[in-house]
Parts: sequence; C-alpha cells; structure tokens
Amino acid sequence: MTSDGGDPVAAPRGTRLLQTLEKGLQLLSLFDHDHQQWSPRELREATGESKTTVLRITKTLESQGYLARDPNGSGKLRLGTSIVKLAYVTFSHGELVRVSEPFMNRLSEMTNETVALTVQIEQGSIALLSAITPRYLRPYSPIGRIARPVLQTASGKIFVAFGPEDGWDKAIAEAAPLDGRHKEADRQLLRKRLVEARERGIAFDFAESSDEISGVAAALFGADGRVRATLTVLAPVERFGPAEIPGYVDAIRLVSAELSQELGAPSERVTFVGGQQS
Repeated sequence: MTSDGGDPVAAPRGTRLLQTLEKGLQLLSLFDHDHQQWSPRELREATGESKTTVLRITKTLESQGYLARDPNGSGKLRLGTSIVKLAYVTFSHGELVRVSEPFMNRLSEMTNETVALTVQIEQGSIALLSAITPRYLRPYSPIGRIARPVLQTASGKIFVAFGPEDGWDKAIAEAAPLDGRHKEADRQLLRKRLVEARERGIAFDFAESSDEISGVAAALFGADGRVRATLTVLAPVERFGPAEIPGYVDAIRLVSAELSQELGAPSERVTFVGGQQS
C-alpha cells in the first residue's frame, strides 16, 4: 500500500527519509543550462510524482535555500543560493586546496595533529575545504560543512575579526544570545577575542565548537592583503594545554606565513602572521 505521494506507508521512517531524499535530488538534477526554471506542474510531469509529493519536496528545498521562486512572479522555481554556495566551494577554491596541501602536510607533520583549511562563504558562514588527519579525531566536521555561528570556531573568529566591524555585533549576538544561559560578559569576552585575533592574526577555540576538540587558527592572506582562508590545528582537549599550545602557535605561524607568501600576500602581511613567535 502506498500514500498519494508514492511512499510506502508501512516503510520504516529511515527508508521513507531516504526515498524522499532521493526524490529531492532527482528533482534538483532536472535543473540545467537549458532548463533553468520549472513550474510545479512541469516538475510533476517530468518526475511522475504526485502533486502532493512535488509540493512537499519543493517546499522543503525552498526552506533550505536550494530552490527559489522566480522574482518576476511567474511562480516558477529556480536554483537557490544554497546551490550557489556549494558550487562556490567546489569550483572557486580548487586551486587553493592544491596549493595549500603540501603546506598542510608539513604543518600536520610538525604538530602530529589534524590540520584544516577553511574559507568564508559569506559573512556569517564558513566552510571546511580540506583536512589532513594523521591521528583519529572524533567528532569532526565533514568536508564542505557550512558552520554557524562562526564565533564558536577559531577560523570563524579570524574571518569576523578581519571583516567590517559593523558585522561584529551580529556575529557576537548569534554566538552569545542574551538568554538565561548567556550574559553580557559572554559578549564582552567574544569582542575581546576578536580584537586579539585582529591584532595577532591567530585565534583559539577552547572546546567551544565541540566539548572534545580545541584548536588554533591562523589567517592566510591573499594578493590583495585580505584574509583568503585560514589554517587550523585541531587537537583533542587533553592535548591542547599550556605545554602544547606554544608549539602549535609557532608551527602554524611559520607555515601560514609561508603559504601566504605563496598566495602572493604583501610582505607586511607575511611578516605579520609569521613574525610573532611565542
């Protein structure tokens, strides 16, 4: 027996979710250069799914930003900004990953810890591009994961710190909302950490994004002198104490300066990120 959406009524929840996911991906695959917009009726005809199923799937994809309505009022659907973000990560930074990999390998060898390369997708969100893990690290974010709120991560602190100051308040509010669990002191501490990150070119995550993992991130500067990406050394909290941190900081400063130079950063930026050894 099936529902009007074609899903087996008696199927386990996990199976139904996978079936819905598969249908959603098949629907997204219909959008290409020659078919950039589809009406709900056209999607029903192309997929063979019921009106109810197509409506449910398109509403979900719209809510997550993978589909958007034609702004001209035609009612047709087009690909949304979430698809653009994924494409941006996939294509725009391929060369960055290639250039960074040998430097990441060196940093991982120097610290014997996980090293991650992260970029900013837009103000308020970052994405992990690449990671090298010599030792098992759990939990850990998958490649391509878009992280929010950004100030829970060391990389996020770097991007916000070097961004426009008028964006600081929003990032701080997202990371430390004023409710029963967070006080104004939390906001002041986050602002202090942003100032330190901008002054030093590095930032820390003291088990803020995960109870089990801490890290230190350093800015990678591009030819325009702006932060293009970050390198992060990640370690379990038990290996991220006063005895280990100075070594991690020195290693990440050295490698980040060399990689920034490889990326064409101005000499003063290279000196800034690499010249402040602990």
